Amino acid sequence: AGSEHLVYTEGVGGSNPSSPTKSLEIRTFFIRQLFYLLFFVYILYSLSKDKFYIGFTSNLEDRITRHNQKSKGFTGNTNDWKIMYSESYSTKFEALAREKQIKSWKSRSKIQQLISNKD
Repeated sequence: AGSEHLVYTEGVGGSNPSSPTKSLEIRTFFIRQLFYLLFFVYILYSLSKDKFYIGFTSNLEDRITRHNQKSKGFTGNTNDWKIMYSESYSTKFEALAREKQIKSWKSRSKIQQLISNKD
């Protein structure tokens, strides 16, 4: 996914949990979480349904792809979902709170206003 590079020193290896290799993998995991993981609140629109969908995810591209695959659920019976708007947050808690806020509006015009003011 990212362009991270791991450097292993000569002679380091094995499957011992306390080995430098395992330690490097754990550090890399946490660094990746700190610097690369963002959460996104997004708004999709389907022309065929003439509906908006609001959600949140940590992988926006993958999530939109999954929305456009025929499956069960609100977005599953059509595959023309287009991203209209997104915001990024550093924590899941912030993204979830924002998603709930937007959903609580229950107002198509307010959602359209948010989308049109994104620039």
